[in-house]
Amino acid sequence: MSDDGLERLAAEARRYFRWAMFGLAAMTLILVIDLQLKKSIGRQAVRTSERLAEAASLVRGTERIMEQLRDSGGRAESPGAPDGDPDHPRGGPGPGLAGDAGMAAADDSQGGTAKAAAAGRRSRPGKRLPGDGQ
Repeated sequence: MSDDGLERLAAEARRYFRWAMFGLAAMTLILVIDLQLKKSIGRQAVRTSERLAEAASLVRGTERIMEQLRDSGGRAESPGAPDGDPDHPRGGPGPGLAGDAGMAAADDSQGGTAKAAAAGRRSRPGKRLPGDGQ
């Protein structure tokens, strides 16, 4: 072979080598992206299975409560609300309440009178004016 033929052959070999390197780089990039996607899908599957297990636990608890309600004739035992509770107008202490809530001791300057107890209570916030916009 002549020098001209060897140079042409070397140039062609370099070109094929560059294309081979380009193909290898592209395949490596695709592999990395694929592995990242699989990792992300794996995490999502684990989170979904945890949520499914939690939901199944809630369903079992709900079924157990429904079974207890059926066994008791449909009557639920609830403590009810204390008298004078503005959030529960029907009020009335239920079987689960044992009396009034405890109150902190008054400081010495006010002597622990009823006036001091009334002063220590928080008042309810007033109604907002119409058109306030907030």
